Amino acid sequence: MVNEQQNRNGARTGKLSKRKKLALKRLTHGQEKKAILITKNLARALFLFKRELKHFLKSWGLAPRKLQDTSTLLKKMIDYNQQIPDFFGKTKRRVEVDTATLLKATYGRNAVFHGNLPFVLRDWKKFLRAWITVANMIGAKSLAQKLRKMMTRLLSSHRRQPYTVSKNTIFMSVASEETTKWTSSKGSAAIAIGHIVFDTFLQDVTPNLRTFVDSNKIRPNWTSVLDAYELSNIILDKCSADCFFVPPGTQDEDELIRRLEEAMEGRHAVSHDMQENIFYNWEQHLKDCVYILTAIHCPDAAARVQKRLDQLTTSRDQAKKQFSALTARRVTTVHRSFLQAKKSPQLKGKPGKWPRPNSRWLKGMCPSQTIGDAFRFRLKNKVQKILH
Repeated sequence: MVNEQQNRNGARTGKLSKRKKLALKRLTHGQEKKAILITKNLARALFLFKRELKHFLKSWGLAPRKLQDTSTLLKKMIDYNQQIPDFFGKTKRRVEVDTATLLKATYGRNAVFHGNLPFVLRDWKKFLRAWITVANMIGAKSLAQKLRKMMTRLLSSHRRQPYTVSKNTIFMSVASEETTKWTSSKGSAAIAIGHIVFDTFLQDVTPNLRTFVDSNKIRPNWTSVLDAYELSNIILDKCSADCFFVPPGTQDEDELIRRLEEAMEGRHAVSHDMQENIFYNWEQHLKDCVYILTAIHCPDAAARVQKRLDQLTTSRDQAKKQFSALTARRVTTVHRSFLQAKKSPQLKGKPGKWPRPNSRWLKGMCPSQTIGDAFRFRLKNKVQKILH
């Protein structure tokens, strides 16, 4: 059934001439700018989608035993829907409809993480509708509601940048973790940092890779498909070392090529939901972005990414110092309701509410671990937010 659907899609495309196919892959500068904004918003949703898919599969005893990205999980659900009675649909027709929806959801995921801007701009509403339907199918009602709000916002004329968690919230949460084990808080931090890494590749790295490819005339026609991995492979296959500006500290040509290949690790990490990779290696991924931008003669873009990297590392170091100072204090009294009911005496009557992590009351009256709890609680809430 999946192959039949793909064949039908291929048949429709095959009827077009090469010129028309190329035209479908090209956008104006204004259209590209709009498509990039939409893609960044859709990526926020996909970062949350995998978590819900895993929860659903776990409820069926089908939780993946190894790392698998959103696309793989959706494809597995297509297979399960056809093999397991009442997995989604109870009739043959319902199974076909659900399979088509899951396929559309998969196409949307692939378009976003492979930078297919023309596809995103043309079909983003179809992708979102498919994701909303899948979210409802797996019982993720909260995510479905967020996706509906996203569609409403993207359809409006007032398009704002997608939501990004503040650096202070991310790194104060990380600094407060006392365990080296992987935790849900580390997962939330990985998602928040993943937003930054994804945006860096989409808006800084990939457009400049395309410019480098086209300025060196190593492919016949330019397109608006911003797939960093595809473009980097073209560069590595077609360009010699003489085409690059060799960044300082590079020993020889072999190291240059190796560093250019490694620069795609960050792209793979965010595209394939490698949360632990993102959490532990984000600094190196951004350094690699600076390296490749320097090598392809893009000093302005390299400076922008370096500034972003410096801001992140500064926030991380400040959070470590700040939390160490909080840990060194001696606070003997702990408000029982804060630890047990997770609510401040300042917010009576509002269960589940916490004071702002930066509030004077919190820093002055609570032990460091309680402050850490507040930051981690805030991070988990903020990372679920995909709209301003």
